[in-house]
Amino acid sequence: MPCCGPVSQLNNGLASLVWSTTPKIAQDLKKLPPRDFCALVNAGFNASPAELEYLYNNIGPDGKPLVDFQQEIEWRASVQEMEASKTVIRDNSNMDAKPPKVVDVQENTRAPFPLRMRNSNSYVEDRVVLVG
Repeated sequence: MPCCGPVSQLNNGLASLVWSTTPKIAQDLKKLPPRDFCALVNAGFNASPAELEYLYNNIGPDGKPLVDFQQEIEWRASVQEMEASKTVIRDNSNMDAKPPKVVDVQENTRAPFPLRMRNSNSYVEDRVVLVG
């Protein structure tokens, strides 16, 4: 299933993101204009799998969105906020624990590549632990 992560913080407010998904969706995401790609990245942190599936299905074959992603995502966020306001929250210590909003993507930096399951010969060495 699609997900976003991990995000690595780089210098100057930049970050690196690996988004694992199906090969078809990866190809579709690569074709999207930067504004729409960023909207989907941000949605990937909060939207349900069903909502993401709807958005993915609205990427046209030419990479152009068939709907206004920003409008769709903002509407969904407003519904989530409305529903959350009806719910009694006992522990709100993590309410603001959201990732920073992605506002742009550097040109020619999106690249799909296959992920494969691999095992390492060694998971622990001197001062290094492989975790994944």
